[in-house]
Amino acid sequence: MSPYELELDQEVDLEFSLPETIAPLQLRAVIRSKVGFRLGCEFISPTDAQKQEIVRYGKAFQSPRSS
Repeated sequence: MSPYELELDQEVDLEFSLPETIAPLQLRAVIRSKVGFRLGCEFISPTDAQKQEIVRYGKAFQSPRSS
């Protein structure tokens, strides 16, 4: 939980680790949605390497396509 009240459209600095990564990702983001303490963030200008890490992690949660 965050000790701060975050508002929609507020810019924040994020730092988080994804499984199997060496260093934590450090990104700037804008709060786009909020439900209680759940936040939806839009990353601002992630590097190509950061994008690749996020996409790689997201692919692990995709269900296999049925043919």
